[in-house]
Amino acid sequence: MTVQKNCNPLVSIIIPTYNRPEYLKRAILSCLNQTYNNIEIIVVDDNSTVNHTKTIESFNDKRIKYYKNSVNKGAPYSRNKGFGLSCGEYLTFLDDDDELLSEKIRLQVEKFRSSKVNNLGVVTCDVEYKRTDLNDVKKNRKQGHIYLDLLKRYCVYGTETLLIKREFFEKINGFDERLESNQEYDLCINLSKYCNFDYVSEVLSYKYESIDQISYNFTKKISGTKYLYKKHLNHFKTNNVYIYNMVRFEYLLVKYHIGKFLGMRFYKCLP
Repeated sequence: MTVQKNCNPLVSIIIPTYNRPEYLKRAILSCLNQTYNNIEIIVVDDNSTVNHTKTIESFNDKRIKYYKNSVNKGAPYSRNKGFGLSCGEYLTFLDDDDELLSEKIRLQVEKFRSSKVNNLGVVTCDVEYKRTDLNDVKKNRKQGHIYLDLLKRYCVYGTETLLIKREFFEKINGFDERLESNQEYDLCINLSKYCNFDYVSEVLSYKYESIDQISYNFTKKISGTKYLYKKHLNHFKTNNVYIYNMVRFEYLLVKYHIGKFLGMRFYKCLP
């Protein structure tokens, strides 16, 4: 794909979706309501059994591109597929059950223009969680070289909060398609090796509760956590955070096993 670079850069919004036409409609509408107009919306349907075509066609907007996987491949594959179909200088990944607020893209593009952070590759924003298990605002206000911060803790929340410069997403080869959970955490760790972060200090996205979300799938959370720990183990050791992370990841696995075998009610009681 030919990437457009100018003073009003094209932003690609990539939405993976599977069997959720009503959520998808809300997600797309939040993109079309952006005050920044130079966008393309790439919807990657992960081989849904429901028909999303009518939902896409109802908007009658040429900025929306639709692609359907021939088999179900998972969200990381679909995000990477959307990237391959995109032309934007900047990227945002929006899950089909979440929503962007209207000023998100404009304010983040402006931050890329005005920021004094060198080698800037990612601009984040705050996110409001609207779920039964979490009703809170997460403030993503990390600036500069945050690699060590990310190795120590999950400190950037929400894939949709990120506006990513294309060249850095290419450099890390996108999302790790083997990960069943912790995908945004792994993405941020990988990006932070090569670029710096800045932020817009406003809530510019909403995360909602939906059926089949990974937050409630403890089998996938356990698998993803184990894989993530092994993947970054050498980096934990060389950055003197090995013991800390060994304890941290073991505790997370205990929590997820409690959730898996005793249910969400017991899981929510844990610190």
